[in-house]
Amino acid sequence: MPVAIVTGSSRGLGRATALQFAADGYDVAVNYHTSEGQAEDVANAVRDRGQQAVVVGADVADPDAAARLVAEAADAFGSVDHVVNNAGIDQHVYTEHLDPDDFDRVMDVNVNSAFTVTKAA
Repeated sequence: MPVAIVTGSSRGLGRATALQFAADGYDVAVNYHTSEGQAEDVANAVRDRGQQAVVVGADVADPDAAARLVAEAADAFGSVDHVVNNAGIDQHVYTEHLDPDDFDRVMDVNVNSAFTVTKAA
């Protein structure tokens, strides 16, 4: 079976993407950062579609955690064929009130993690 990692797949577009991969015959590594229960629900929905799923909690902005995500997926399934860098966050404040550290966090998750996860894969 082909294998996909979908970052940020515990809800929203990531959830929909993970479920579409399952419908298309892929085993799926479901990634979450803080929503473990929702990620488990997605994994169960993947299994309900006849595919295998592994749930991996990892802050994809952290290079070590990103590498662990990829390693756990590869260990579970033998390989990784596709990576969807879906993880994203938002700070719900106007720019003039945004703290530089919060902006850095947004950039780390929304932009840098795509590089970090893809490089690890």
